[in-house]
Amino acid sequence: MEANAITPTRLSLAIAIAVGSLSTTAVNAQDENFELEEITVYAQKREQSIMEVPVSVSSYNAELIETAQIRDLNDLQQLAPSLTVNASSGGMESIFSIRGIGTAGQNAGLEQSVGVFIDGVYRGRPASALNDYVGVNGIEVLKGPQGTLFGRNTSAGVISVRTEKPSHEFGGEVELSAGSEGYLQTKAIVTGGLSDTVAGSFAVTYQERDGTLDDVVTNEDYNDRDRYTLRAQLLWDINDDASLRIIADYTDTDEVCCNAAPLFYGPAQGAIALSGGTTLPAGAPTTYQIFAGSYADPFDYDVATTPDTSEESVEDWGLSGELNWDLGETALTVIGAYRKHENYNFLDADFTDLQLFDRENNQDIDETSLEIRWASTGSQTVDWTLGFFYFKQENDYSTGLQFGEDSIDYANVLAAALTGGNPLVDTPFSDANAGVNFLFGRTDTWWSADDESYSNTDYEAESMAFFGQATWNVTTDLSLTVGLRYSDEEKEADFDWTGDYAFGEVPSSELVAIGAGALAAFQTGSPYDSFSTDYDDDDVSATVSVNYQFSEEFSMYGRFAQGYKSGGINMDRSAPGQSPGNPTPDPDGTHFDAETVDSFEIGFKSRLLDNRLTLNGAVFYQELDDYQQNSFDGLNFTVRNAATVESEGIEFDYTFAPTERWLFSGGVTFQNVEYDEFENASPTAWQGAQGATAQDLSGEPVLFTSDTTLAGLISYTMPLNDALNLAVATTYSYSSEYYTGQDNDPITEQDSYWIYNLNFSLMPADDSWQIDLWGKNIGDEEVPTTPT
Repeated sequence: MEANAITPTRLSLAIAIAVGSLSTTAVNAQDENFELEEITVYAQKREQSIMEVPVSVSSYNAELIETAQIRDLNDLQQLAPSLTVNASSGGMESIFSIRGIGTAGQNAGLEQSVGVFIDGVYRGRPASALNDYVGVNGIEVLKGPQGTLFGRNTSAGVISVRTEKPSHEFGGEVELSAGSEGYLQTKAIVTGGLSDTVAGSFAVTYQERDGTLDDVVTNEDYNDRDRYTLRAQLLWDINDDASLRIIADYTDTDEVCCNAAPLFYGPAQGAIALSGGTTLPAGAPTTYQIFAGSYADPFDYDVATTPDTSEESVEDWGLSGELNWDLGETALTVIGAYRKHENYNFLDADFTDLQLFDRENNQDIDETSLEIRWASTGSQTVDWTLGFFYFKQENDYSTGLQFGEDSIDYANVLAAALTGGNPLVDTPFSDANAGVNFLFGRTDTWWSADDESYSNTDYEAESMAFFGQATWNVTTDLSLTVGLRYSDEEKEADFDWTGDYAFGEVPSSELVAIGAGALAAFQTGSPYDSFSTDYDDDDVSATVSVNYQFSEEFSMYGRFAQGYKSGGINMDRSAPGQSPGNPTPDPDGTHFDAETVDSFEIGFKSRLLDNRLTLNGAVFYQELDDYQQNSFDGLNFTVRNAATVESEGIEFDYTFAPTERWLFSGGVTFQNVEYDEFENASPTAWQGAQGATAQDLSGEPVLFTSDTTLAGLISYTMPLNDALNLAVATTYSYSSEYYTGQDNDPITEQDSYWIYNLNFSLMPADDSWQIDLWGKNIGDEEVPTTPT
């Protein structure tokens, strides 16, 4: 059966009051002579003008982030058209994509294709990167493979977030926000000197909001917000040449989360009704319409129908230290970090008003990382960087399945044709079912309500890399950059099953053979013998680029880069190596291969119209081999390696200030992302009903990739009098149609849509306080996302 998870799409209105300011200014104003500040970026692990960097990078400073009401990475899509963040299923299963390339599926064994770094520290899981931000100094989105300098799992790109360093000058900011849907958020940050050489800062943010999905069974509001984040920093100026920055952060989340609106139940619709469940609300497509290929307009996406309350709780904290030491003509940087992430998710997994299955997932993750960089300083004939990176992740992962009280009636309906209508489940051995029971060697009940099982996995991944990059400044205008990285990955997993559930001992192939294949749906908690497996891999990837600066206002570059995302171990309990009813699992059946990328791009950077317009663009082509995709084949979640995926397109981003009062910023991406070869993709529901076990998606688009995306901000500031200013800003984004399902079923196609946000700001001339009235999604657009 399938359902559709829905993003929070209701109109949100809020008023915010801020006192104090830590923001920087994007426009230098001196009478009538003003210009945009020169953009500096850290895309090559050193501060440089964007004109000198042969990489496609979008940079957003603190003022732009504040004006656009960017409160987390999910909001960043409103400014970055090449970025897609799918966070609808909770943090544990969120997906980041750049230029249409991301992690295709939700599996604890899959790595991310987009690397997220916060203050230089790699976040190994997306859930630890989606916290609310306060005191952000800037965000950069680097597009295309960034393996040479950023390394691990950056085959699609990098999101780099920098927070404000502590200042010796006392200052701070307080923000209070309240709005519709019970929205409430508070933010505060304070900074100042603790001694002549030590400065500190402390930041806190708290957010709550009512749910956006109403459950007609429990009257519960789902997908609410209830979370807070604390962050403390110390900056020690050891001497004139060395400094140490220490950051500690803690985030707590406790939300009624991750339910979904049922869109259709497929062939299970009749069995649900016969088991005492209700059919879908009026307006939902019928089983006939679905399997005939014609779909009615979906019903109200604000409705869920589940008797058990789904929830998610997260604790995420970390400690990092960054040492910077100026050695004269060279500099040493050392960044070490430890992070802890605990995630609990409970889900009414059948998405009906029957109590069939409940599922819970637990992850207890420990991450340790160390990066050491030695680099030249200043402007030399050859600028170089050498480095070492180490990362270790330990994940105690468990997923549990519990049968509900209605599962017995439902299973007996499915088995009625096999048993002549006699009860099969929750019934001891009987003459009526003698043939069936004898075939499977059963002499007792198959299962009872509240039976449960747990799949437990102890997973460990260890990564080590050496990297180097050198830029030869051939002339003052021409530079050539080459880079190389060697990566070594080692992964191992210990699988174990516990529980009181016996039906899974029956091989699913035997169920299919006697016409009872529908009962295999109840084997997702099947037992298997404990086993261990390991996966080792290494890779060498390279980067070559050339940059030519025609003038101070215009430069062009060409770049070839390789990306690498390690293969690994499928940690889903229904992986083929631990398939239902398989008492002797095949460890090799849980493995999948590494994903590699070759990327080519040609781009330009420019400052035009007396430095009032920055316009950057790039044409790109990317070819991914062994693209990793996690997909459901009707029985198991299988990580498949699609043979080849091709991504090609053109992108532009701009910032334009025609006057001191007007600001335009945004971008557009035109792209084509498709499977060049993918002959073993999962079938659609219709194809599966016809007996298909796979389909050929060669030449078809990759999920979550639209041909056209654009995003931007328009802001206008006017003086009301000598003391007060009023600013009006709108952010907007557009996406053409795309698929949200990995099988490209027509039912999962999302139509094109626009989303608009609006913000009114009142502030004095000295910016000492600010009052905002803002609305998000003012068009009340509803956007279905991931089918489950």
